[in-house]
Amino acid sequence: MEKIEYETLHERAERAIIEHYSDTDLNKLAPEETLAEMLGVSRVTIREAMNSLVRKNYLTKRKGKGKFKGNFIQKSVINTKMRIDQIADFSRQIEGLGYVPAMEITFINKTKVDESLCEKFGCEKNASVLNFLFHFLANGNSAIRLYLQTPEKIFKSIPVDRILSGEEIYKLNFFEENCNIEISHYISFIEATFNPEINKEFGLSENLPLVALKQYFHDLFDQCVGFGHIFLNPEIIRLSVVSMYE
Repeated sequence: MEKIEYETLHERAERAIIEHYSDTDLNKLAPEETLAEMLGVSRVTIREAMNSLVRKNYLTKRKGKGKFKGNFIQKSVINTKMRIDQIADFSRQIEGLGYVPAMEITFINKTKVDESLCEKFGCEKNASVLNFLFHFLANGNSAIRLYLQTPEKIFKSIPVDRILSGEEIYKLNFFEENCNIEISHYISFIEATFNPEINKEFGLSENLPLVALKQYFHDLFDQCVGFGHIFLNPEIIRLSVVSMYE
């Protein structure tokens, strides 16, 4: 049976707040009780929606006086694309840049785990890992190449190669489908690199430097279950960082 996708009440409220204030010149939110009445939800739901907006840095809360007191929606942050702090969903980021996203998932091979990942994965030195390529496309052009390495022991079976487009991209949950694992968070490290092979795949000059990410995927029990080496096409992807002033 296909997993049913739905929005919670606070997710609907969050989206409604963004849409409402995006269409106005105001950025100071109405009081909680006014928003609750306007959206037909409880104040508890409004608080959950606002807390989610704060976590995304879309909303700033201030306990000052006068005009500086209240909750302020930050449209400049909402309109900021390809944020490093919210880069988990590459397809939505690509779509946000105005492109039509697609994704190819390819099983590359099975190898022995790299020593540097043994401790991270909780594997023995001779354990096997599976290597995959997640190839993200923007209007058919190569935008992001994610090379994922995961312990073989967590897989029920090796998944078949797939090409995803449209809504099916957003329904994909790779670890849940193939390993019965729910990802809690990932930790990213950014680096500059020269990689002629990847540049060739992107159709770029061999000498052009690339921005790459190294990501460690963790499950709900804080166990590292995947390592991703991610290369970004600089002609399509421009990363940004939002830093809130406290």
